[in-house]
Amino acid sequence: MGRVLVTGGAGYIGSHVGKILGAAGHHVVTLDNLSKGYAGAVTHGDLVVGDTGDAALVTRILHEHAIDTIMHFAAWTIVPESVAEPLKYYLNNTCNARTLI
Repeated sequence: MGRVLVTGGAGYIGSHVGKILGAAGHHVVTLDNLSKGYAGAVTHGDLVVGDTGDAALVTRILHEHAIDTIMHFAAWTIVPESVAEPLKYYLNNTCNARTLI
């Protein structure tokens, strides 16, 4: 089975994906900064608390866990907040995703 990094895996969608992957026998590593998610939502594999914008951390995770697949769910989606704080959302949803890629 595969070795999957699930970013945002402590959030609603990411945690369900991690649960399905783990139940199917995949090795799951969850990367989440817990700003919107909950550690208790990660029910399979390893939880690494950190940010997708931390290139050194992401590189370490990829190498230490021999990750072959990344599923990216670490985006913020609250529309009123994104309108009130667009730079915050740009940094998380665009810049951090670019670093991950």
